[in-house]
Amino acid sequence: MSVFGDFQRVWVERFPDSALPAAWEEDVRANLIKHKQK
Repeated sequence: MSVFGDFQRVWVERFPDSALPAAWEEDVRANLIKHKQK
C-alpha cells in the first residue's frame, strides 16, 4: 500500500464531503516522488 493511498483513504474517512483537489493531489505526488529519490 502506498503512503498516498493510505492518506487518501484517511482523508475520505475524515472529510467525506471534501475530495482532494486534483492540483493539490498532483503536488503531493510530485513531492513524494522527489522525497523517494533522495
